[in-house]
Amino acid sequence: MTLTRLFLGAMLLPIALAALLAFERVRTDMEAVTAAQHMADRTALLAPLVQAATALQEERGTSMDFAASGGALFRAGLEDRRMATDQALRGLTAALDAVPAAAADPVAADLAALRAAVSRVSLHRARVDGLTLSPSAAAGYYTVASAAVFDAIDAMAREAGAPAALASAGF
Repeated sequence: MTLTRLFLGAMLLPIALAALLAFERVRTDMEAVTAAQHMADRTALLAPLVQAATALQEERGTSMDFAASGGALFRAGLEDRRMATDQALRGLTAALDAVPAAAADPVAADLAALRAAVSRVSLHRARVDGLTLSPSAAAGYYTVASAAVFDAIDAMAREAGAPAALASAGF
């Protein structure tokens, strides 16, 4: 090995190491940015989830009242509740559609179950309108749909490490 090659090697080695360290730092920063974007996507779902849960619960009560009256009362209130629920569910669907899907997403199953529960609202409404359900059975669908909303929220909280944080705070 010539002295020139040794000299060049000694000069290039620190440059190569600096480039490698810089690359590692950029990679780590990109992972942090990706994780932050993922949490931002999850956070963007919270308001539509809460609005959907609220609307479903309000429609549940009015559906029970309608069924209990044998369809004689609460028709106008039921239609108003349904319009509000539809608006909340459109907002939820848009929010779910805006979240990028990932193959290894730990909440994908919960979000799929939520979509499935929400997709049955029209079928349930037809049964309520046809008075083929008792008041308690009229409430049943909304219980299942609301549980799917709460399961999705719980899955996102678990993914974010919220239970551990709450437990360490004494809750």
